[in-house]
Amino acid sequence: MRVQLASVLGWPIVVMAVVIALTGPAAAGVVFGVDDFNGGVLSNWSSGSFTLGVDTTPSGQNFLGIGGDGSNFGFTNGSVTLTVPTAAAHTSASVLFRLYVIRSMDGIEPFSVSADGTDLINPDALFSNLGTSTCTDNVSAGCTDIKAVNAPAGTVGPVVAALGFPPLNCCAVGDTYYDLTLTFPHSAASLAIVFSYDGQFPDINDESWGLDNVAVQTNTSVPAPATLWLLCLGVVGLAVAARNLRSAFDSSQP
Repeated sequence: MRVQLASVLGWPIVVMAVVIALTGPAAAGVVFGVDDFNGGVLSNWSSGSFTLGVDTTPSGQNFLGIGGDGSNFGFTNGSVTLTVPTAAAHTSASVLFRLYVIRSMDGIEPFSVSADGTDLINPDALFSNLGTSTCTDNVSAGCTDIKAVNAPAGTVGPVVAALGFPPLNCCAVGDTYYDLTLTFPHSAASLAIVFSYDGQFPDINDESWGLDNVAVQTNTSVPAPATLWLLCLGVVGLAVAARNLRSAFDSSQP
C-alpha cells in the first residue's frame, strides 16, 4: 500500500513537469521605455489634432502637450498617436501611462485609448476634478466628486493637486493624475496606440489633459532554456510512475 500511495502521489509532480516543459514561463519585453518627455518629443509620437511639444507643470514635471502655444496646459479636444515596432513574437501587449487631468474637468468629457483601431476602454472613461479648490484628496468633505468613472481595472489614482496647477474657480482642484495599465491581445510587428479626449472643451485655460511616463511592452509565453530536459524528465517520470502503479496493483492481488 505504501508503494501504491507513493506512486499515485508522484503523478501530480510528473504532470507539472510536463506542463512547465510545454508552456515555459511568461516573458515580457520592453519595446518603448518610459518616456518622461525630458528629452523632447520622440518621432514615435504624432497627431492630426495638435502640434506636439513638451509642456511643464508648475511643479516642474515635463509632459506631452501642445508645442508653441505658451499655455503649458496640455491638450484640448483631440488625439495623439504613439507608434512603436514590436517585431519579436508575442501574444499580447501592455501600455502604461500617466494621465494628467487639468483644472475644471467635470466628468462629462470621454477619454479613450485604442490599439490598432480596437477600443481598449469601453465605455470611455470619465474623470472629474470637481471639489473645493483646497482639496488634496478625494475622500474628505467636499472632495468626493474628484473621481474616475469607467476607469480600467488597476487604475491608480487620483493623486490630487500634486502638479501645482492653480484651481480655476471655487469648485475644482487644479489637477489630478492617474496611472493606467492596459493589456490586450496583440501579435503584429507594429502597434499604433491612440489616446483621445472627445469632449466639449471650452478653452485650454479652463480644462485640459496631458500624458507622461508612457511605456509599452510585449508579453509572450516562450520555451524555457531547460524545456527539452523537463519534457524528457516528464516522459520518463510518466513511464516510471505507470510501472510502479502496475507493480503495486499486482502485489496487492491475492
